[in-house]
Amino acid sequence: ITQNGHALVFNNLVIIDSVANRHGSYSAIQIIDLETEKTHYEFTSQPAELFFSPVRGGVQELSEDLLVISPGTNGTFVYSRKQKKAVHSMPWTHWGTNFRPLGRQQVKLFDLSSFLSHIL
Repeated sequence: ITQNGHALVFNNLVIIDSVANRHGSYSAIQIIDLETEKTHYEFTSQPAELFFSPVRGGVQELSEDLLVISPGTNGTFVYSRKQKKAVHSMPWTHWGTNFRPLGRQQVKLFDLSSFLSHIL
């Protein structure tokens, strides 16, 4: 839930023509007004398929401008809604020392204080 009381969602919009074919699938960060059920804000890429996490992803609001976005195993980045771009990134936040993906909850093992201090 955002500071304004809206739902903040990492939405994986998966279109599957077959097991191996996911053409047209993409992910989106959406802020949805819970009273009207309308999308108040949406972030995706152009073309949309460039931002896609087929199985997981997370987002957290830091301020009215900044979002921390973690799309699957691609790392973590801070996105500015005002600047409409990533203002900081931290790669490999979901990979262990043996180059195997970590569980989603294990990201908290990383010390993100210096990462976040650059932008807060």
